[in-house]
Amino acid sequence: MGGLLVISLAIRNPQLNLAGVISTSALLGFPKDRKMNFMKAYLVKALGKKLEDIVINSMIHPTALTKNNEYIKKCFGDRLMIPFLG
Repeated sequence: MGGLLVISLAIRNPQLNLAGVISTSALLGFPKDRKMNFMKAYLVKALGKKLEDIVINSMIHPTALTKNNEYIKKCFGDRLMIPFLG
């Protein structure tokens, strides 16, 4: 729901001085440019139903999101970040 709110805010307020928006949401689904075979997609969907707090690697490097070194260290140390599912 958060991704939808951010996208809606950006679209409905073109006067906002934004350079860009990075947003992910279940509403948007899997990116179409990712080569994901059937078994991997099934595994991700099944895990998503059981482990709601799991973070699937979005292939966005954390250093591109912020300059806060503490947050970057937290991202790399997060046990829920599973790079092989990305």
